[in-house]
Amino acid sequence: MSENEDLSAAMLGYTNEDGENVTGFEAIEHTIHELYRQNDERYIHCLTSNERCDLLEMTILTNLDIYRNPTTLLRDVCRELAQYYTHIVIDTPPSYSLMVSNVLMVDNVEVFVPFEPETYALRSVGKTIRAFDSFKEKNPSATFGGVFATKVKTQTNIHASIIGTARTFVQTSRKRYLKTFIPNTIKIANSVYYEALPPLLTKKKSDHVLEYFDLWKEIK
Repeated sequence: MSENEDLSAAMLGYTNEDGENVTGFEAIEHTIHELYRQNDERYIHCLTSNERCDLLEMTILTNLDIYRNPTTLLRDVCRELAQYYTHIVIDTPPSYSLMVSNVLMVDNVEVFVPFEPETYALRSVGKTIRAFDSFKEKNPSATFGGVFATKVKTQTNIHASIIGTARTFVQTSRKRYLKTFIPNTIKIANSVYYEALPPLLTKKKSDHVLEYFDLWKEIK
């Protein structure tokens, strides 16, 4: 992967080897990588991130004369991609940043919040809900899909207790809480390490993969 084949290149454009400024769909098209293909109708592509994306926020905020709408750069990328894909999934960092603001401004974005049932998890869930409500005024097309637990240790009482508290908190906030949860298992990590594939695409799928399908059914 070259230095220009990443998310920052798609959002900001880049200068190619000939010194030409590449922007718009051409910049996006050159950053797309194929991860999986079953046929012409079933495939998974991705826009990857690399170390250049670490400086993305600084690049934008120190060049506001060029990037006059810093919270809509990802929206512009997604508008181009929506012509070719049925679903666009955006995985954001856990910290609140300009990138998260960009996600909340995407057309018709549906926000899902996974959380690990640990002591301070509810604080982060609450921050995310407040951030969503704030951006909802700027992007009325945004919807809140729900909150769900991940890396759940089913043998511990504390995880069950925290999940119960989280469910009550989310529902009190008039948001959807999804009953399906993803258990904590080494098998999922093994599929990524040994096969370089997410668990849903491995040949030998463990029983724990079924929870992902259950989650998808509940989301739909």
